[in-house]
Amino acid sequence: MSIWMARQFEQAFSNHMKVAYIVNANFVFTTVWNMMKPILGQNVYKVDIFGSNKDQWVPVLLKHFPRDQLSKRYGGTRHFKPVQVYG
Repeated sequence: MSIWMARQFEQAFSNHMKVAYIVNANFVFTTVWNMMKPILGQNVYKVDIFGSNKDQWVPVLLKHFPRDQLSKRYGGTRHFKPVQVYG
């Protein structure tokens, strides 16, 4: 199963993903992610995982995205208007 997942991940993101951020990741997800890194291939190293400490991930997000493109809870402005809301 994990080898199949690794192949799917590699095919889906090999040329289309520059960088990805996962914020508010819990301990279990972070641990499993770190164990799966060697199996998932090189594109997994394009993904940065952050826990719930905003002091760590807000500066990283603001370094890569303009403040007006992020919602307030991710370090942006309160005037942020999403293009589409899911969920």
